[in-house]
Amino acid sequence: YRAAYAVAFKTFGEDHWQTVRNLTDLARFLIARGDPTGILLLERATVAASRHRESHPEGFVGCLRAQVLLHERREDWATAHLVAETGYKATLGKPGQIADAGYFAIKLAHILIESSDLPEAAAFLEEGCRLHEEKLGADHDAAAYHDQLRARLAWAQGDTEAAETILRRGLGRVRDTWGYVLHLTLRYDLADLLQERGRVAEALGVLQEAVVHFETYRRQVRPGVARATALAEPYARLTLAQLDLGHFEEAWVSKEKMTGRSILELLAAATPTRDVGRADTETPATSSTDEDSATVTEQRLTMELARLETQIEVAVDAVTKSRLTLRKLDLEAERADLHRRTTPLISAIDEVATVEQLQAALAPDAAVLSWVEARHGGPTRTRKGWGCVVRARGPAHWVPLPDGIDDRGYATAAELRDRLREEAHRPLGPAHEDEIDILCRSVWDFWLAPLDPLLTGIDQLIVVPSRSLYGLPLEVLLDSRGARLLERFGISYSPSCTAFVRLQERSYPSRFERALFVGDPPFREAHARAMAAETVATTRPSTASDDERANEANEEESEPVLRTADPTQRLGFDRLPRLPGTRDEIQTAARAFPDATVLLGTEAQAAELARRAASDQL
Repeated sequence: YRAAYAVAFKTFGEDHWQTVRNLTDLARFLIARGDPTGILLLERATVAASRHRESHPEGFVGCLRAQVLLHERREDWATAHLVAETGYKATLGKPGQIADAGYFAIKLAHILIESSDLPEAAAFLEEGCRLHEEKLGADHDAAAYHDQLRARLAWAQGDTEAAETILRRGLGRVRDTWGYVLHLTLRYDLADLLQERGRVAEALGVLQEAVVHFETYRRQVRPGVARATALAEPYARLTLAQLDLGHFEEAWVSKEKMTGRSILELLAAATPTRDVGRADTETPATSSTDEDSATVTEQRLTMELARLETQIEVAVDAVTKSRLTLRKLDLEAERADLHRRTTPLISAIDEVATVEQLQAALAPDAAVLSWVEARHGGPTRTRKGWGCVVRARGPAHWVPLPDGIDDRGYATAAELRDRLREEAHRPLGPAHEDEIDILCRSVWDFWLAPLDPLLTGIDQLIVVPSRSLYGLPLEVLLDSRGARLLERFGISYSPSCTAFVRLQERSYPSRFERALFVGDPPFREAHARAMAAETVATTRPSTASDDERANEANEEESEPVLRTADPTQRLGFDRLPRLPGTRDEIQTAARAFPDATVLLGTEAQAAELARRAASDQL
């Protein structure tokens, strides 16, 4: 797809209908893989395709296909229905677009099944199947996908026996042109159906078959970025099935294979170092001629990567920047592949850290929190999840998350993340703190409260988030006593337990002894008086008058501005709140450096920095 787009771009120019069509194909492929670059390319392609809608409608139809796929992935069924309906009406009865009309009819059936509108879903499903058979024949590539939708419809109608029969038939009809994804999703549906019917052990076997298909595909993909971003990993579902059967050791391995290897693939692709993970000593040594050739190749790749970095920085057009970024990722993967061929292979990428290895890397007062979750494929489409706590000693403790039919616990995490991002753009702090605190408590109740009894005596948390928790700072959560998580624990994050262990093995002591810390500046005179009162309180027993003065100073709202870094931004500085938490953080962090310079309170000013710099004290 990249090559086709590049050829059309060079041959016809950016706005030609063929270039737009090829760009749309590339965008749809990237969206299917979960690559956010595809969304950017689709926006560009849609604008361009609209200009050629009458003369070359296939480009516009391709954009509609990609948009349906995008909204399906986001589970925005209302928008997906609107786009699919637009595509269906635009192609129905048009010469040469029978297959497109069938595609949109099938998509409408899928969306309506998800929306529980079963009678209309059945009508569109049969219409889509009829149109596809009219154009492609009875035994066409999409037949297995049709069976999957027929099975989901039967399942939603309560006929689980018929649904199982149809799913097994569909597995026998999958064509290579549909790739490994349909192989996997059919097995996901079958495993979920078997679990619903109480045949958990049989479902586990189906998921293990899915793992075999996934691993076969994964090893056919070029190492590095492409392999790291391989989609539809079955390990989350396999982990949950193993947990249901009490197979906790196997569940640990499956969970880590879900998350641990991808980050190591990316590290291997992004760095020229040759010691990521553990070297495979059985790899034969390369000859000096091979090494010389590899050196020349690596120099060429390094120079081209540097050139691409410059081009990406100066590129104005979004499509050009995206194209250059894709080329950069390809070169990084090629460089990683070069190291694998000419140096000991990184066999550790396919190995996951054991619980014992993780415990050896933990301090006595530290614990690792991780979660695994997956969506059930039945008519209810509910999620299921477990949490895991690993301390420096003892077994890994697995705890099921609360069950529910509305996914509220999972959706609340996304809602809180979105609200925090929105409020972070407000210069004077959040405007809806009460609403955010309610969300913080709800997320705690669902995700952390079941694990809290296992955290007694723990001061440090290493968090390995699952999909719903990506990008959410757990420090803000409120526990059952109303305390923020950051007030109870020091919190750090890792993409996986395996990555944490591997990076701990490669860590080294800091060579730095000197550091500069600046924090808790006074934004107005009231802050300075409050700091002075706090200093007095630390040198002698506090009195009622001391407390009154400190409270009065903290509560004053309109004192003159004490100082500002930028005179043009003076307005509003006197309304900013104090940052007393930075004082505690700095005093703690400074203890790690033998020669630390700490500027707090009234010393945290540009003038003080300039004075110390002039006298060579920094």
